[in-house]
Order: sequence, then C-alpha cells, then structure tokens
Amino acid sequence: MAEKFELTILDAQAMINDLLSWQGWGRLDPWSTIIVLPGNGASIVKKYIKKTKPSWLNRWPWKFSPHAKRVWIPGENPQTFVNRIASTQMLLGVKNIVVMDDVISSGATIRHLRQVNEPWIPGADWQAIAWVKQESAAVKGFSRICATKTVGTKDRKVPINSLSTLVECREIAESYARRNLGNKAEVFLKIIEGLR
Repeated sequence: MAEKFELTILDAQAMINDLLSWQGWGRLDPWSTIIVLPGNGASIVKKYIKKTKPSWLNRWPWKFSPHAKRVWIPGENPQTFVNRIASTQMLLGVKNIVVMDDVISSGATIRHLRQVNEPWIPGADWQAIAWVKQESAAVKGFSRICATKTVGTKDRKVPINSLSTLVECREIAESYARRNLGNKAEVFLKIIEGLR
C-alpha cells in the first residue's frame, strides 16, 4: 500500500491580506504598540507587507526585526536563539507588542522572544499573528494569537514549514523531509530543488 502524502501550499498574498484585515489592529494605538518581525520567516512576511500601497507598515512608528533562529540537529531537541528587540534600551510606555511571523510551529521562538525581552519592556501585552499556526503550539504568555490557517490538533502535529526556509537552506530541507515524509522524502526534495 502506498504511503499517503499530502502537500498544501498557501498563497502568501492572500495570507497577508487576511493578517492585515485582522480586527485586533483597530484596538491598538500605533504610538504605544511595537510591531516585531523576528528572523528569516518574518522577513518574508515583511516583504509582502511592503508591497501594500501605501505600505501598511508606515502607520506603525515602532518596528523591529530582531535576530531569531531555530536550530534542529537530528537526535536532539530544537534550540531557539533570539536577540533583544532594542539592544540596549528599556522601552517604557509600550502597551502592546505584536509579533508577526510566517509560521508558529512549536511556539518556542515567540515564547523565547518574549522571555528575553519582557524585562526590558515592562507591562506590555504580548500578542502574535502568523500565516500558519500549529494547533498544539505552546503560546503561554501571549494574550492573543491569530493565524490565517491553523493546522493539526492539540494531540497531533502536522509537519509545517516556510517554503522560503526550505528553498534557501538545503540542510534544513533534507532534515525536514527525512523527519516528516518517510519514503516520499526524495520526491519532496526534488520538488524543492526545482524551486532553487
């Protein structure tokens, strides 16, 4: 019997439109809100947002893109590395922080980002918004999570990843395919190779 293989590709522009039409934006004051776009995945989100005319980001005076990276070595637990939002400053008067990303898989990156930065931004309400979120992602410490698509269940994860990451980094694509796709890994890697 053949192993079932399902691949869903979502349209980035449609997901950006959904994110930017989120009702929560109307409750936020641009002058007391920080928009955070962490790491490589969020740079893809930012690229699509900049295409909006006029650029949607222009209405938010406080925008930061701190370094954030998740490293997974086969046989070990994934590790997350993040930087501070504002490297050496306390940010006072901030009421809301909205972390925008492409994928919230485990929740580790956004949780770590909050843990590292929360002492430097006291009293702020943390929220996250993403293209895709794993239903089982642990997002403790965030008052609101919004995603254009939620996948999996509380008990069962499904493999998700940003196509940009898989195309840009051959090693991550190989690790992802072998871990999640079994005997279909080579077929998937050929598809990814064709996109490079």
